[in-house]
Amino acid sequence: MTQDQQPIYILNNNIESTAGKSAQRSNIAAAKAVAEAVRSTLGPSGSDKMLVSGEGKQVIITNDGATILREIDCQHPAGNLMISVAENQEEAAYDGTTSSVIIAGGLLREAELLISKGIHPTTICKGFREASKVALDQLKEQVKYLAGTFDEANIDLRLDPVAKSSLTGKSAESEVDLVAELAIEAVRKAANETSVNLDDVKVVTFAGASFSDSELLEGCLIEKDPAHTQMPPAIAGPVLCLTSELEIKEMKQDSQLSISDPESLQAFLEKEEEALKEMVDTIKISGAAIVLVKGAIDDLAKHFLSRERILAVERVSPSDLELVRKTTGANLVNSLKDLKVEDLGEGSARVLQYGEHHCVHVSADAKGPVTAVLRGVSSHTAEELERAFEDCIGVVSVAYEDGEYLAGGGASYAHLSRSLKQHADNVGGREQMAIDSFASALEDIPRTLSENAGVDPVDAMIDLRKQVATSSEPVFGVSMDGSITDMVELQVLEPSRVVSNAIKSATEAAISILRIDDVLSMGINSPGMPPGGM
Repeated sequence: MTQDQQPIYILNNNIESTAGKSAQRSNIAAAKAVAEAVRSTLGPSGSDKMLVSGEGKQVIITNDGATILREIDCQHPAGNLMISVAENQEEAAYDGTTSSVIIAGGLLREAELLISKGIHPTTICKGFREASKVALDQLKEQVKYLAGTFDEANIDLRLDPVAKSSLTGKSAESEVDLVAELAIEAVRKAANETSVNLDDVKVVTFAGASFSDSELLEGCLIEKDPAHTQMPPAIAGPVLCLTSELEIKEMKQDSQLSISDPESLQAFLEKEEEALKEMVDTIKISGAAIVLVKGAIDDLAKHFLSRERILAVERVSPSDLELVRKTTGANLVNSLKDLKVEDLGEGSARVLQYGEHHCVHVSADAKGPVTAVLRGVSSHTAEELERAFEDCIGVVSVAYEDGEYLAGGGASYAHLSRSLKQHADNVGGREQMAIDSFASALEDIPRTLSENAGVDPVDAMIDLRKQVATSSEPVFGVSMDGSITDMVELQVLEPSRVVSNAIKSATEAAISILRIDDVLSMGINSPGMPPGGM
């Protein structure tokens, strides 16, 4: 640079930059820290985490990886990328969130070792992509093998072990048979020929009873009291779903009402009463016996409805109205002026009590939405049961839709690891090392399972590798007590989508982090780029 040439400043003073190996080390360290945060929760012997809010007033006790990662306050962008891996896994497969994060952390650990040996990140990424492709192809072969071990005529032989396997290590494990039964039945009710609509499964929890008191109800359970105490506690007949309110609309703020004498006031009140009575008369004439209203119901209207022996509920959520619509065949009515007889559905309603809570249960004879009512001795227990149940129905729905299964207990990962190591021997160049490292990262799942079970992970992995090497059957994994066992014999199964998506998500996350060589931290008040670019 000549003396008369001025330096060119590209970045604003408010922008902090971390580049090169420092950025790589920082990103990898943050990602591995996130993986370590959930590692101990994996498997049937995994530990719980206590999540406490800043004030200490909200406490969550769980071993659900997705919940833990969702609640923690991560400040590092690479750490947040790892959290997105879990979110993607939960959205796609409902389970395997912890596994996907552990694999991603393992891939980055192995990549860090390769980088220290002089392997360029681009080469590592290329090898990881190749390994991921081979692994997914090998999974299809595992699926084909296991397909012959089930009776196609009896789907419960596949769904039941999948449901129970998803519950191991969770608080609902003590009632695994009942939870699995409820989950499978809920999925059956919400399923059509090709897919499962989990929006048709409502889950509610009530504390104050044991989980054995849980039940699955046809239709929709609305967590509201009837609008009036004198309304019938049970009734059957036409159902009206009103998306507005049953009250006189309030005047606008700039409106004025002038009443000069008591007679005028009385006339006004009588007019209002007449309008409300007309609303109720419209409902009565339509034949509706059950009225569900999105908005509020005027106290006088409640009185008129109860006098007509009509069961009404106010402030019903839009989601509950939609479930009732599906259950009874009713149309959503925006205004009583638009009400037609054909808008009414057909069903029945009854008032149910769970502890101190009164609810209105709306049902019909036709197949439709269901409500799972989960009970727990405390609010913390009930909430954890809800998380376990929702994971369970998600996994069962995936199994129902795909019909493809793999052996659990880390068996699929152990067999994939051996296949990849064999494949790496046939690959030339430095990519071979990346593929071999990918295989090692997959072994993190069975290794962690054995460690959490309280056995020596070194001995367990030696035994597992021996079993995998001497058997062509992709079934050997880590059992609940840490021993190496045929997981199909133990009826420990998981949908193939859980494993395949975990591998894909973890690979994409690891590659994304490895490709970053510069981290720019923008100041809040940093000015924009001047005209003309840099």
